[in-house]
Amino acid sequence: MKMKKWLSKLTTTGHPRLSLEETSSESLASMESNIYQMLFNQHPDGIVLLDSDGRVIDCNEKTAELLNYNLADLRDDFFRYVDEQHSKRVLRSFKKALKGETTQYTAIRMTKNNTPFHIQVMFTPFIVENTMQGVVGFFRDNNEAANLKDHLTRAQKIAAVGSWDYNPQEDKLFWSDQVYTILGVEDRPSFIPTVSKFCNAIHIDDQDKFDELLSGALQDGIGYEVEVRIIKMGGEVRTCFVKADVFVDDKGKVNYLTGVIWDVTEKKKKEQTIWEQQMQTKNILQAIDAAVWSEDVTHNKLLFCSNAVQNIYGVSPEQFSEDIDYWKKAIHPEDRKMVEEAQVKLAAGQKSHLEYRIIHSSGEIKWIEDRSIPTIDEKGQLIRLEGIISEISQRKEYEENLKNIANQDFLTDLPNRRKFENELSAALERATKNKQMLSLFFLDLDRFKNINDALGHAIGDRLLIEVSQRLSVICEKQGYLARLGGDEFGIFIENITGVDASLALAHKILDIFDEPFLIDDYELYVTTSIGITYAPFDGENILTLLKNADVAMYRAKEAGRNDYYVYTPTMNIETFKQYSLEKGLRNALKNNEFYLEYQPKVDSQTGRLSGPKH
Repeated sequence: MKMKKWLSKLTTTGHPRLSLEETSSESLASMESNIYQMLFNQHPDGIVLLDSDGRVIDCNEKTAELLNYNLADLRDDFFRYVDEQHSKRVLRSFKKALKGETTQYTAIRMTKNNTPFHIQVMFTPFIVENTMQGVVGFFRDNNEAANLKDHLTRAQKIAAVGSWDYNPQEDKLFWSDQVYTILGVEDRPSFIPTVSKFCNAIHIDDQDKFDELLSGALQDGIGYEVEVRIIKMGGEVRTCFVKADVFVDDKGKVNYLTGVIWDVTEKKKKEQTIWEQQMQTKNILQAIDAAVWSEDVTHNKLLFCSNAVQNIYGVSPEQFSEDIDYWKKAIHPEDRKMVEEAQVKLAAGQKSHLEYRIIHSSGEIKWIEDRSIPTIDEKGQLIRLEGIISEISQRKEYEENLKNIANQDFLTDLPNRRKFENELSAALERATKNKQMLSLFFLDLDRFKNINDALGHAIGDRLLIEVSQRLSVICEKQGYLARLGGDEFGIFIENITGVDASLALAHKILDIFDEPFLIDDYELYVTTSIGITYAPFDGENILTLLKNADVAMYRAKEAGRNDYYVYTPTMNIETFKQYSLEKGLRNALKNNEFYLEYQPKVDSQTGRLSGPKH
């Protein structure tokens, strides 16, 4: 090959220019020829030898491999293997090499199978006996680096990030394509990047801040990160993040700056939207009366609590957050067990909804409603709790008032008939379960109607209040007292061992009526009649017991009032007879079934009829 012949005379006089000298030793020439031939064929880069007309004199196998041609194909005019896009550039570099100048560039080359291939090309003069004989071309596989650059460019475009490098010694600024996009540069080929052009693009309100950071980087070697507004060439204002790293030499002199510029406008808009939403949510949470909280269970830390804890617990949100167990300490002792049981359910991932009492920092007892929602990780472990606490003291008070209205007599404040029957029903269940005896008293004031008619209902109501107060005193430790309606009262006693205890109470009740009731200027004497029944003997349900007690009470009234009667079954027989007679009389009157019968009167002396007997 021609290369072998030429290389036998080839020596290097320095890189990148090649020259030849004659040698006096043929053996040395032969050895050098073999060495250069070996280097030529095994060199990792492609090497091609061109004459001054651009014809291929010789090339190594790597050249054919890079270009995907056979060695036999790479002959004659080299430029026919160069695509049209790069032909002018390659020709200029070739001519410069013929003039003694080494040139280097990167090109995209279409291989034999039309696959684009990135190649780094260097042309260097080839001189034989001080005469320019041609050009040596070196080809290096630059496809991987080009792909990386392409990937970087695409990544920068997707992320709206541009990269830049600045050499302050030569005052040269280089930046990636994305920087052009960020700045809105459309005529890129004619645009020459400079620091002053970039600084002029910065919003006037941000220029001083940026100039100070840039000066610090150039003078003191201090890198920086800054957020500035950029005015694009079209006038649009964008927010950008600029970061710079500074590289200095051994003496601390700044060699160059490198960094990135990132268009964060959309990011800032999203952050602003999120911030506004968070502030709106926070303002709402801080404005409502309920205390909203969030706890990191894993680190035993309260992440957030709203201002309402101040009113509910009497401590600031800061104090409440610092003492993670404050809420537990504030729970009323009687309600702690209930709350602890709910905590077990929360740990298992179940929601909690409780109403319990707390002790305010002032000592006041308050009712709260506590709703808690757990968050469980993939392992089933409780990691976070969120909840809302509302004070419901007023609601509880209303509920209690409604409960009292439903179960309490408005005049005497005693339990009413509804409450009495509910309590009596529960007491009967206990008595049946425990095989105990219960006694029931039914009281009715004697001639109370006369007082109402004579003195008015206001005095009558005052009398009922006085009577309820006296009864409450003797029933405080024994018996359950209620006003059943009008002038009727009911009392029951649980777990009595015999009739003596109930009869003793009956005597006490009668005794309290011995003293007159002083109401305004009136000295009122009033008595009561009492009917007494026993469970389970006189009935096992409230209706039967109350009915039989009512029967016994009426027997007491019939017997002269101001007394008590214990119910007996015969009372029901007599009552039934009386009821039947009254019913029969009413029906006979309605049906006109009454008629008169006359009995004759006879004179005992004469034996003669003297007239009818009326």
